[in-house]
Amino acid sequence: MWELIPPLLNWAFLQANWVGSTRADCTKAGACWVFIHERFGQFMYGLYPPTNAGELTWHY
Repeated sequence: MWELIPPLLNWAFLQANWVGSTRADCTKAGACWVFIHERFGQFMYGLYPPTNAGELTWHY
């Protein structure tokens, strides 16, 4: 387990891409947090209409 944590942290945070708005902005070898930021609503609500997404937030 201890052998997995340092490379995972390196990939997830130290070598990650944090700034940008498109896939082309992900140029480093680490995680692409730009993608997560741009698709966060879809991860949380799926394909539920954005106008009604507030209703789902109240149910969490």
